[in-house]
Amino acid sequence: MPASSGRPGGRSGGSVEAGRAEIAKALLDSVFGFMARRWHPGADPGRHAEFKLLRLLTSEPRTGNAGLRVVDLCELLAVRPPTVSRLVDSLAARGLVERASDPEDRRALRIRASEAGLALAGAMRARAVAETEGLVDHLGFEDARTLAALLARSAAYFAETRSTDRCKETHHKC
Repeated sequence: MPASSGRPGGRSGGSVEAGRAEIAKALLDSVFGFMARRWHPGADPGRHAEFKLLRLLTSEPRTGNAGLRVVDLCELLAVRPPTVSRLVDSLAARGLVERASDPEDRRALRIRASEAGLALAGAMRARAVAETEGLVDHLGFEDARTLAALLARSAAYFAETRSTDRCKETHHKC
């Protein structure tokens, strides 16, 4: 953004709202383009949510060796407990996750990736990185770096917005 106006494309006046809406629509269309493909290299498209859960269990800093509680998974996946339970059941049936009692709360369970789950997640991550290197080649190093920075800022914006919205919606708790 140019420093002069602080607005996208440096526009001013009446065209700002129209330009803002046009850019927002283009961004939304791009995001939906990615979402429609359910782009997770190596994943069975029918198991998109399972892949997300497994990825969380292997990358979320709160996980540690103890795993995550169902309520944590609900929050991170933005779904309700029955959905998480179905996902965990499916992954557990394939030996990709394990249930363990929560040392801090005997009533709660923690979910953690099994050795097989860790191996699968690692293989999927390696494949995703390899495929994304193709995008870096396609965009060029500088544009890819810029895109990565912008996507990180965008994710932070939506995480903050979602967090603020969730605080207002006290009826929506996992």
